[in-house]
Amino acid sequence: MFLKINKISTKLLLFSLTLVMFAGAIVVVFTVYIQRMKAYNDLRNQVDELLILNPKRIKAEQDFLLHDWQDAEFMTTGESQSLHEYGKNTRKIRYLIEEIRKNPLSGRIQVKPKLQEIQHLNQQHNQIFNELVDKIKQRGFKDLGLEGKMRRAVHTLQAIDTLNQEALLTLRRYEKDFIIRKDLNYVDSLKKAAEKLVKLTGIKVKPTDQASLVKLANVILIVKQYLRQFDRIVQLETEIGLTETAGLKGRLLQTAQVIDNELINIDKYIDKNTKTLDENSNWVIRVFLITIFIIVIVIGVYFAYWLSQPLVTLDRVAKSVTQGLRNQEVFLDRIQRNDEIGSLAKNFKLMLLKLKSTIYQANEKNRQLEEFSQNEARRSWFNEGLSIFSELTRKHNINLAKLSDEVVSELVKYTKSSQGGIFVVNREDGLSNYLELKGCYAYERKRFQQKNIELGEGLIGTTWQTGKSIYATDIPEDYAFIRSGLGKAKPKSLLIVPIKSDDAIEGVIELISLHEFSPLERDFVEAIAERVATSIVTIKVNEQTQKLLEISENLAMQAQEKEARLQKQIADYQHWIREFELKVNALAEEALIYHSVLGKVYSGFVITDEQFRINKINPYAAKRFGYLRTELEGRPLDLFIETDYSKIVDLRDKKHRLNGKLFHEPIISRVRDKEGSFYDVEAISGKIEIDTQIVYVFLFNELSEASKASQPREVNLKVAS
Repeated sequence: MFLKINKISTKLLLFSLTLVMFAGAIVVVFTVYIQRMKAYNDLRNQVDELLILNPKRIKAEQDFLLHDWQDAEFMTTGESQSLHEYGKNTRKIRYLIEEIRKNPLSGRIQVKPKLQEIQHLNQQHNQIFNELVDKIKQRGFKDLGLEGKMRRAVHTLQAIDTLNQEALLTLRRYEKDFIIRKDLNYVDSLKKAAEKLVKLTGIKVKPTDQASLVKLANVILIVKQYLRQFDRIVQLETEIGLTETAGLKGRLLQTAQVIDNELINIDKYIDKNTKTLDENSNWVIRVFLITIFIIVIVIGVYFAYWLSQPLVTLDRVAKSVTQGLRNQEVFLDRIQRNDEIGSLAKNFKLMLLKLKSTIYQANEKNRQLEEFSQNEARRSWFNEGLSIFSELTRKHNINLAKLSDEVVSELVKYTKSSQGGIFVVNREDGLSNYLELKGCYAYERKRFQQKNIELGEGLIGTTWQTGKSIYATDIPEDYAFIRSGLGKAKPKSLLIVPIKSDDAIEGVIELISLHEFSPLERDFVEAIAERVATSIVTIKVNEQTQKLLEISENLAMQAQEKEARLQKQIADYQHWIREFELKVNALAEEALIYHSVLGKVYSGFVITDEQFRINKINPYAAKRFGYLRTELEGRPLDLFIETDYSKIVDLRDKKHRLNGKLFHEPIISRVRDKEGSFYDVEAISGKIEIDTQIVYVFLFNELSEASKASQPREVNLKVAS
């Protein structure tokens, strides 16, 4: 019955229904196995998520132990970003464990006991971490917790001026060594340093000096408080864990590893069951696929001979016609059928016969149009090129080198050549007569190291001598080569054209190309050479005229230069007079300032502006400390005298401000000499207003050895307000 059906659409419909039936059977089998696989995969995904969450929780723990425990927010509120992340991941782990236990497959594959053990370990891990966080908060950091109390005790000790500073620094060093290295050996060293500090303090105490005894008792009390806080910190550090594997840290690491190992074992067990299900599903699917494959092959073979073969014949005939083959319609007579394909073959034969007649007429018209188009394109290319180069010669009719570079560059691009050059005849001195390279494009450097060519030398010199163009396609090996990104290539053609004017030959154009020049291109280059010759003659005439003009201009400029020198001498004299007036005014101003500080008997004085830059320094002070006055004037004050800017500098706008104008009692400061050494001086400072100008005056006397012993020590110079 199937063979008696003539319509192709009906046969294709029956074939499609057969495939749909087999596809439905496969879908049913797939659905059953996919549901089972989905249940296993859901369980495995939940376990995989646990495997991801556990490292996230461990990372949050590590972030807290590395960074967040030192934050002031944690020390005050007990909260931080890493603790928040830890709590979120812990809750997710607890929720996922409960969900896995509720999954029916958990009981079927017997993983509930392991899940219960993991849940117990998770609770234990959480308790350990909370205990660790609590102890870290008790320990404190910097100014908070036990460490803050210990620091406050140390700061109290530092404020006592009778303490031995070296012993106190040793005590602080051992404290920092223990905090950084977590080594218990530093504990005994710190306690010994504390005993030494108390002992050295007691040496200075006299039994009859009640105030000293009170200070000593206060020192002993503060040291004991400091040691108690330190011992408590040592105890907490030991409980927390001096190493990563000790104390609470070690227990935390151990429980995390156990949880991770148990989760990996569960994941492997579920993965093994899933693989078994996958193997069974694959076996069933293969059987169905092989069956369908055999059916499709049988039906495909039938359609290949019954349906596809005529279509292949029609396709071959169509391709043959497009390739120009004739008498292909005889192959269509072999298709004798009563269905749609037979009707298509008959109609295609009629269309082919009509198409052959139409194609013949169209080809004849296309041949005529193509010939006309090519001739028109050549004329357009030639005329457009003449227009381009006419514009170039008009634009660059002053500079011969610029004209040569622009013309040869455009000529190489327009003719699609690879290299090109323009040589111009040099007749400047009237004796020598040679060709000089004025412009080139893409020349290989070694080939054209010689830029001057004599008459009759080589092909270029021969063209100059004979006045005739040379076109060659057989180029010598060593004449030239073309370099590109792929390496070197030998050119295929060489064109050398003389640049002729009405009277003589003005130069030579050389073009080298990887393709052969057409007769049209050669004619075009010769036409361009004629136009370039006219421009070269014009430029040379203009250059000669310009040289004559330059000679006359040079004579005029010499006269102007003499006049300018006289005017400059007059201007220098006037400038000297102004400089002299400024120096006189400066001396008057300095004398006024000196008068303001009379009565203050100091061997050295420095005067600065409002920004504390040195304006004046007396010669004695500069010479005493090895400076020239010019070396200090205009420099910052603190390069010469140590200055306490916390009293005189507004750090926000970088401006120095003083509130008072009076000089106060002197203080002890230091002056730096040119070699970098410091000298103690007795100094006084103040602000003086002279007219509208404000200056600061710093007076000082160098201290003798006897004066140093009797004076209190103050390192920085402060300006009295």
